[in-house]
Amino acid sequence: MDQVIGISAEDSGLPRGEVAPTADQWKIDHNWQHDLDDRFDDARENRISALEEVIAARWPRSVLVKRRLRRRLRRIDRDYSWAGQSFASRQSEAMMYEDIRSP
Repeated sequence: MDQVIGISAEDSGLPRGEVAPTADQWKIDHNWQHDLDDRFDDARENRISALEEVIAARWPRSVLVKRRLRRRLRRIDRDYSWAGQSFASRQSEAMMYEDIRSP
C-alpha cells in the first residue's frame, strides 16, 4: 500500500487509477501557485497605477497619458484577440503575459 502525504490510495478520494501527488510535487505546485499570485498582483497594481496616473494628470500632460494608455489597451486588444470575444477575457489573458506599463 503506497502512502502519499500520510493518506492511503483508498482513502485519498481520487478516482481509480489516479495517483495522489507526492509531497515534493505538492510543494512544487504550491510554490508555482504563489509565484503566479504574486505576478498577477504586480500586474494588477501596475494597471491601477496607470489608471490613477490618467486621473491625476493635469492638462496638457493628461492628454498624453490618456493617449499612451489608449494605445496600449488597443494593442493588447488586438494582440490577444485569440483569447476570446470579450474585452475582459483578452485583458485578463494579457495580464498573464505582459505588464501594462511595459513599452
